[in-house]
Amino acid sequence: MRLSLRKQLAAVVVAAGAGLAVALPAAPAVAHSSPPLAVDVEIKGPVRLIAGGAVVQVPLVVSCTREAQIAEIQVDVTQRNDRGVTEATNPIGRSLDCTGGREREVFVSTVYLNGPFEPGDATVTAYATSCLYDTCLTDRDEEAVRLR
Repeated sequence: MRLSLRKQLAAVVVAAGAGLAVALPAAPAVAHSSPPLAVDVEIKGPVRLIAGGAVVQVPLVVSCTREAQIAEIQVDVTQRNDRGVTEATNPIGRSLDCTGGREREVFVSTVYLNGPFEPGDATVTAYATSCLYDTCLTDRDEEAVRLR
């Protein structure tokens, strides 16, 4: 006996609905077993020159998922001047504890090219990377700032 096209289509729709009814309740359980990973970095406040312009202090606000434990931070500073381009970065491996809240921290970048910095306009780029198991996220904030 051959079913009409309408009855065949109805059978497919019912079967698909039954499959969704079985699969959907399991999705929230998977989501709850793995905490979400989040990381955020913001450049906040005045960026200051110290040590005659050889070092730049950059205040940041960083937040990351508590389960990730730490966030690796990198801060780059670039300034165009009469010597070309002056650049600085923070020491490798600078990290911040992840508490789940917003942490204020001042990071120091030291000149490695055409220093020292001079008071005036510059670009600051901050990166925060946080990992949970085998998944990593990186956030980036870039600001045009006035060095003082």
